Amino acid sequence: MPSRITTVPYTETRRLWPLSAEPQIYHVGDLMGLTETGYATIFDQRQPLRFLGISEENVEVPAGSWPGQYRLCIDRPMLLSVRLSNASPQHVGYKAYAQSRNQVQLQPGPFGNFAGVIVAVFNPMEVLLAPPQRSRADTAGVRVLVEGSNHVLGRFAVYQTIFLANTAPMTVTLPPLSVTQVGDVIRFIKSSNNSQAVTISAAPGDSIEGQSELTLASFASHVCLISAGNTWLILTTRAN
Repeated sequence: MPSRITTVPYTETRRLWPLSAEPQIYHVGDLMGLTETGYATIFDQRQPLRFLGISEENVEVPAGSWPGQYRLCIDRPMLLSVRLSNASPQHVGYKAYAQSRNQVQLQPGPFGNFAGVIVAVFNPMEVLLAPPQRSRADTAGVRVLVEGSNHVLGRFAVYQTIFLANTAPMTVTLPPLSVTQVGDVIRFIKSSNNSQAVTISAAPGDSIEGQSELTLASFASHVCLISAGNTWLILTTRAN
């Protein structure tokens, strides 16, 4: 009897996904991501996204459309070939992140949109990727916040390790506890070697062990937070 690993029916890997209202022309082969509101769009670094798969058709969403008015057939393969600049054999095992509609990168970028793990390198411009839908729920990669006085995180920040490379005071607001599940974890590390403090703030109405915020003030200070459903608890910290 043939193995189902090698004979996956069409309906098991392809789905029609509702598209966002953004005016856009989608092409066959585009890398697609899922927004925090549940719509498909180009998998890039303009907003937090979860990787969905590859577009199987050409669809145009005109201006004035509403979310979900148009749908796109998206394939969710077990492995996929994608573009990566300056790829080399040493990149096997590396995590890859969104860059554009047809390319990934090794840098997490501002939203840490995780594309998958590199399992083979074909040439300096093409790699084979194991996408994240085949991974554990806690495989969310990393994210780097560099500038900006205030960053408000959504539910896709859960399980990310967030490096804070700020050069000025910064406030990062946690996802609302209402969008988390008990046991969800977020990690923060201040990676900039300066005295510019980062304030980790609970969302309005939420708390961090009874407090509204905590501060990471120096290089290598860090905190790991876990959702208890009704508050954030501190698992580990070095807020020196």
